[in-house]
Amino acid sequence: MSTKLCALLGKLDLNTLLPRFEAEGIDDTILPELSELDLQQLGVVRLGDRKRLIKAFSRIAALSGHSLDQDLEVCETNFDAKAPGDIIEFTLPGGIPLKFCYCPAGTFRMGAPFVSISRWFAMGQTPITQEQYQAVMLTNPSHFSGDNLPVENVSWHDAKRFVDYLSHGVKVPGMAFALPTEAQWEYTCRAGTTTAFSCGEHLTAAHANFDESRIARTTPVGSYPANPWNLLDMHGNVWEWCADWHAELQGGIDPRGPEVGVFRAFRGGSWGVSAAGCRSVGRNSSNPGIRNDSIGFRVALVPVGWSDLGKPARASAVPTPAKDPVA
Repeated sequence: MSTKLCALLGKLDLNTLLPRFEAEGIDDTILPELSELDLQQLGVVRLGDRKRLIKAFSRIAALSGHSLDQDLEVCETNFDAKAPGDIIEFTLPGGIPLKFCYCPAGTFRMGAPFVSISRWFAMGQTPITQEQYQAVMLTNPSHFSGDNLPVENVSWHDAKRFVDYLSHGVKVPGMAFALPTEAQWEYTCRAGTTTAFSCGEHLTAAHANFDESRIARTTPVGSYPANPWNLLDMHGNVWEWCADWHAELQGGIDPRGPEVGVFRAFRGGSWGVSAAGCRSVGRNSSNPGIRNDSIGFRVALVPVGWSDLGKPARASAVPTPAKDPVA
């Protein structure tokens, strides 16, 4: 690798790279010399940063009359999905699959209020796994170790950062990656059902990983039957961060939480809580900076501008938080 480029990358922020590349006369011929190890040593380790680096080289190549047909991410999608549960699949660096399930527009009862989901979207089939998190963030903070285990020990900020890097690196026309709102999460958890759990009125060790399963740790995603929309691990295993600040539930069309708050909501229960905590309607919340081995997240794929459709709940509705999860 060019020592000149190495020195330049090592001391400059990515926002300033392009003009310096042009000033130094660096072009796309150096790009093939940048190995994975080189990028890590230089601190260019995250998906979004790599994408920006590629774009910078591409611009220089165009200015100098060269072409550059190299990208760092492979994105394969199936947008012919039409039935609930149809799979939309992406491929992360390293050939790691990231699957989403098609979720149609519809109406459901969210606790007491009725909620309408006005547009189709897709929900991650599983919580984000350690392998997927590692592929995007190049780190794994989890307490329990295993590629196909859900990532945990992540704060709300960590989850949001993952979504931001994913969005930076994988572009989907007309769509955006996001943490799901509470309404989106419960809608997909219920998957058309009206019972306490998507599997019926009772949850057993055959349905999910929760305290009565006596496993006392996370289990590989997909270890239990899917719900009617092909989604896995919606009950138990790990709590899942949602986009919303915790507040009184609101009905209406595409509701979302208040603009400000104190605690972020998470859903689904975990390996360490009772069946009651794993209900479709079950809610919890905590400081967005908390990390422990029972909280993870999953990602939604939503139409661009989705968050503008919802009417925020009243900011004054933020209540005292529910009991923090205990590992």
